[in-house]
Amino acid sequence: MSEGSIGYYSGSSVLTELTAGNSADVLTMGATNPAWSPPVSVWTELFNARNVASSNTMDTGAQTDWGTYRVLKYYWTAYVDTGDNALDLQFYNVDGNLETASIQGVAGFYNSNTLNQTANQSSYDLTFGNTIANDRNIVLEITVLCAGVDNLGAGGSYSLTQRGGSGESYNVTYCHGTLAQAWNSGVTSTNLMPYCGCKLQSPATFTGSLLTVLGMGDNTS
Repeated sequence: MSEGSIGYYSGSSVLTELTAGNSADVLTMGATNPAWSPPVSVWTELFNARNVASSNTMDTGAQTDWGTYRVLKYYWTAYVDTGDNALDLQFYNVDGNLETASIQGVAGFYNSNTLNQTANQSSYDLTFGNTIANDRNIVLEITVLCAGVDNLGAGGSYSLTQRGGSGESYNVTYCHGTLAQAWNSGVTSTNLMPYCGCKLQSPATFTGSLLTVLGMGDNTS
């Protein structure tokens, strides 16, 4: 038998060799015999932090290995300790730098399928430009999808986001289940555009912060 193989009885008079599978494969059961299969896509915990001190606590730092995941989910809850400020978010790119170039279109859907946009922003506005008062609890979920190969930033590239309601801004909402497609304006890539962490852009401070990040999907091919 070769290295990594296992043997099983298949009904013949001798053991049958099942050679080693690929890295991360899982052993599954077919109709009658075992086999190696690709893993089922599941969420992987990438980051889990708690901060009870008064600080700006939604910052994962640059995590370049997160670029291998196609979808990232951010869960953040915190108590607003000081500062009546809007909540804006920036993402780290594969170079380990925060994306600061203007976002050419952060868009939402309007009635009758007319597309509207707020252009030339340098961050994702989570609160429609409105401030969050002190002594409030924030519960935030953001799902970030990596952008396509041809979405290289500038030139009117769009991110389609959830609209808050009639008369509201078209920025990313802070509602439960927010869905954002972020794109990388500072890196030109022939592959999917990776996002490697986030940082809250706000002078406010928070206490009792919990931040968890999950990843799923292969972004390397």
